[in-house]
Amino acid sequence: MVLKFYLHLSKAQQTLELQERLDDPEKNWKHNANDWKERELWDDYMRCYEDAINKSAIPWTIVPVDERWYRDYIVSKTLVEALESLNMKYPRISK
Repeated sequence: MVLKFYLHLSKAQQTLELQERLDDPEKNWKHNANDWKERELWDDYMRCYEDAINKSAIPWTIVPVDERWYRDYIVSKTLVEALESLNMKYPRISK
């Protein structure tokens, strides 16, 4: 079984997080000036992601990640449902 997750950060949240890297001294190490330039290509990236997801033989789970608790919930729920669908049983001990 293969599970694929696309962790989608909204454009608005990306702006907040990039700015936070500049404003918060503890996050300055994450700053990369090229991120702002790459962000200008947002629509192109979204079209490419959509194309890749739609043409994939294995279905993707698209996970909104603006809120970490919700990201964790969706990923965990998807994993639990996938594992439960396998209907696994403990092996029997032979006597």
